[in-house]
Amino acid sequence: MSNGEFKIWNYSRIRLINQAIKDVAAGGLKQELKDVITATAKFMRAYTYFEMVTYYGGVPYITEPQDRYTDSLHTPRNSTKECFELIVKDLDEAIAKLPKRHLASSPDYGKIDANFAMAFKAKVLLHKASPQFNPSNPWNNAYWNDAYTAAKTAYDELKAQGYRLVTNYSDIALVEKGPETVFAVVNAYPNKTTEWD
Repeated sequence: MSNGEFKIWNYSRIRLINQAIKDVAAGGLKQELKDVITATAKFMRAYTYFEMVTYYGGVPYITEPQDRYTDSLHTPRNSTKECFELIVKDLDEAIAKLPKRHLASSPDYGKIDANFAMAFKAKVLLHKASPQFNPSNPWNNAYWNDAYTAAKTAYDELKAQGYRLVTNYSDIALVEKGPETVFAVVNAYPNKTTEWD
């Protein structure tokens, strides 16, 4: 169910992701391909839920495809803490099965890889620790250590692979596939385009 009155309430996407995970598991693809597709889907599920949790806190965290005609769609909300735990679980499972890195020369450049999932996990845990979700204990809660550990792990891993800050700051906008690009958004006319700001 999606509704324009909400900032984001994308259960249509969640249903499609959950259905894809189920169908891939039952299909006849090679296991290696199943693993990558399932890992990508779990990343997308975590990404979608993170957007919703950012606005609403705890939401129903659904991991099985629901049939709108036969299943009860009155699913109770998970707590915010449970949602963050499930997001991190999906990300950890994705990181374990995704390719480590899609090089700029690869035809898969721009697809989800483990590097992006690690960096995104650090962002998720930073939000979990933030004052937004811990108003009574914004700066001394136990979640900051988890956020630091995830960020340090992602930083060290990416740095070891050659990711770095660009020398000339304007190159961020002018040079494609630069050394700072952890997740590239690839525009391909006519399906995905952008314009200069």
